[in-house]
Amino acid sequence: MKAHVSVSAVSVLCLVGALFGRLAAAQIPAAPAEVPSVAAPAAPPVAAQPAPPPPTPVDTPPSTAVHSAAPAPAAAPAAAPAPGPAVALSSTPAEPAPAPAADGERALSAPRQRDAHNDRLLFAPTAETNPRGSFYATSYEIVLLQIGYALTDSTQLSLTLTPPLGDEHVIPGDISIKTVLLREPHVSLAGIVSASGIVGFEEFSGFLGRVGAVASFCPDASQCRLAFSMSSDIALAGPASLLFSGGGVSYRAGRIVSLIAELDTLIPLAEAVGEANGLLGGAGVRLSGPAWGVDLALMKAGKAGSTPSGFFPFIAATYRYVP
Repeated sequence: MKAHVSVSAVSVLCLVGALFGRLAAAQIPAAPAEVPSVAAPAAPPVAAQPAPPPPTPVDTPPSTAVHSAAPAPAAAPAAAPAPGPAVALSSTPAEPAPAPAADGERALSAPRQRDAHNDRLLFAPTAETNPRGSFYATSYEIVLLQIGYALTDSTQLSLTLTPPLGDEHVIPGDISIKTVLLREPHVSLAGIVSASGIVGFEEFSGFLGRVGAVASFCPDASQCRLAFSMSSDIALAGPASLLFSGGGVSYRAGRIVSLIAELDTLIPLAEAVGEANGLLGGAGVRLSGPAWGVDLALMKAGKAGSTPSGFFPFIAATYRYVP
């Protein structure tokens, strides 16, 4: 009887303990589901990695997705160069800008094209020639005629003569070749070879050679509005040699108007021709265009040991053809 009671009591206690255990388990939150995720540490990084890009034809797919490395940044499309610098790498070279014309060329070509009288002052020459292929004809005091032709841009040929004079039909004449040796923006130098003489004169008939040089200066190289010229040549006559010198200035006051002045001298180089001396000077106005020109001046002449002459008018007209 006692044994039965003890078994029953133990059974009751076990039943009560089981009941309390169930009640306690119902009050505690269930946590066994989180245990597997904590136990597998490699699962979260694999799930967080982005899917690898699809393989290109030249790429080899990785054997295991878990161990594939992230794409290199250099291979990403964002690494392409910006479009701006690509302009400098263009294969077509930029066409160079045309070089401006030199100031010296503009200064020298403008007066030669602008003035039909640019190759001389009143009588004295300058160190310039007419443009290539130009033909010109000049009348000095109506009776003295000069014709010329520019063989090149730096060489000019001229012939000066008069109609037959007097009963003997004396014809004075001169032929000259002028060549520009130096042509710079501010200075030009030229050499002249000439032959002067008389045909039909009883006491003397023939020609004497002359050689000379001329220099022209232009302070204003852009338009050459102000110009100076000095020339000198020698008549080669042995003991009767003579030195001809001339100098002058011209100033362009308007589109076709210039002011001009000149002084010329004749000096004997030996006693045999001591009487052959003289001085000639004048000043006036020049009207000149590309194809025509007119000089109007007053001049005065003198000689050593004699009274100078009065002023007398001077006129010269030129026609020029420039091809």
